[in-house]
Amino acid sequence: MKGPIKLFSRKTGKNKTKGQSLVELALTLPLLLLLLSGLVEFGFMLNYYLALVDGSREVARLFSNFDPIADSSFYASAVDQVRVVLEPQSASDTSRKIHFKNDIDHPDDIIISVYSVSGGTATLLDTQYHWSNNQVSRLDATEVTSRLTGTAPDTGVLAVEIFYNYDQVLNLPWLEGLPNPFLLYAYTVMPLSSAEPTPTPIP
Repeated sequence: MKGPIKLFSRKTGKNKTKGQSLVELALTLPLLLLLLSGLVEFGFMLNYYLALVDGSREVARLFSNFDPIADSSFYASAVDQVRVVLEPQSASDTSRKIHFKNDIDHPDDIIISVYSVSGGTATLLDTQYHWSNNQVSRLDATEVTSRLTGTAPDTGVLAVEIFYNYDQVLNLPWLEGLPNPFLLYAYTVMPLSSAEPTPTPIP
């Protein structure tokens, strides 16, 4: 004799696991997408920052070979070179996307400074040149002096500073807590032999 007919079969453990996995995925997927989009935005920002660092290094390395005292266009030429290195030179140039803005509320700036170091103390030499003259140098004479070691030789120093306001690319609503634009700051300090202090003649 056959047993009773089962109208309702009990779910196996395997089916329960599948259902639990779908629920967990539905709960965690939005959070994962939020984190992923934030990482993408951070990646864009990091790419801009690295471009600024590379640009400041390239210009500092190039202009460490020139003389700011003999060349009256030294500072202006250095600022122009920063823009040449970083800004697109034509409409078809897609390798660089940095456009310096002279916005009143969020100004970008490029600062070229030359210091003379004597006796472990840095002194601003001649002038400090700005592109937009809206930012304050973070590498003033006091800061440069504080970074010198006790046995620092008498030398010259060239500082290239770049202030750039990064506008969020994705403009995600859940990143409204972050400043937009976000101020990026990059700098390079390079020895500059032409700015070395004149040695005191021995009597």
